[in-house]
Amino acid sequence: MIKSEVALDVERMAEFILANSRIDFGDAVGVRFVRSVGMRSNCYARIYGIPAAIKTAVGTNTKYVVEVNSSTYDPLPLEEKFRVLLHEFTHIPGGARGSLRAHRSPFFRRNLRTEGERLAKLYAGSDDFRHSQGIAQKTRSARQN
Repeated sequence: MIKSEVALDVERMAEFILANSRIDFGDAVGVRFVRSVGMRSNCYARIYGIPAAIKTAVGTNTKYVVEVNSSTYDPLPLEEKFRVLLHEFTHIPGGARGSLRAHRSPFFRRNLRTEGERLAKLYAGSDDFRHSQGIAQKTRSARQN
């Protein structure tokens, strides 16, 4: 059975990306992050666009949900975690209305690896990193109990 939980540590990393990246992701606000435990997929993360009708029915301004796969994402080194989040942000088009960019888009030709490495070095020395490590540890402890 798949269990999902809010991923506050991933959300902090994403906020750091939006504040410090050299890549302009446009209006990438309204993104929520979920960690799923027990997925059988080999993917690191998935992004879902929320249709306008569902946003209206549920009463939320969330435009996208990024789901990270705990079994494949959590063991990654910090640089790769940033690269995965950069990749998922790249799916968000400029208008950020809930639609998604395909992998064949020219926007995907950017070098996300070097930007991920640069951001990981910045993040590792920040207070955000130490705080998110504490959140991740508490989440793992709660999951084990």
